[in-house]
Amino acid sequence: MDQTFRGSEIVQFAIEIEKNGKAFYESVAENAKNNTVKEGFKWLAGEEVKHKETFEKILEGLAQHPQPESYPGEYYDYMKALVDENVFTKSDALKNLVEKPVTTAQALKLALGFEKDSILFFTELKKYVPESAQEIMDSLIEEEKKHINNIMSLKKKVE
Repeated sequence: MDQTFRGSEIVQFAIEIEKNGKAFYESVAENAKNNTVKEGFKWLAGEEVKHKETFEKILEGLAQHPQPESYPGEYYDYMKALVDENVFTKSDALKNLVEKPVTTAQALKLALGFEKDSILFFTELKKYVPESAQEIMDSLIEEEKKHINNIMSLKKKVE
């Protein structure tokens, strides 16, 4: 069995993560009683839409970019672990998050974890995208960092 992710498969994971993140953020916004929380999570959902569209553009022009490995399957194992541990790639976990309203504190904690995981995943994803997309990836990583700042600011406002 070939244990190699093509760059296109990894970008597809990123697209799924963004779609699922959007669904979670919309769910929190819909159920939020506090207008500040509602607007903050609506904004985050909109950001996920923009990121998804960016990854779809990257996917269109992506060629396979193999990575050198210290042992066979190293990058497959690493990227699989990142994907498997991201709550927004697990359909059952996402379904539970969307169907059961969470507290504001829980939602903020999950959002912070999601954004941190996204930074890690996108940093690794950069190795698989063409040189022409490196600047875009750097921009997406910076946006994720800003999302963390926005979530922390939101957290301070509602505590």
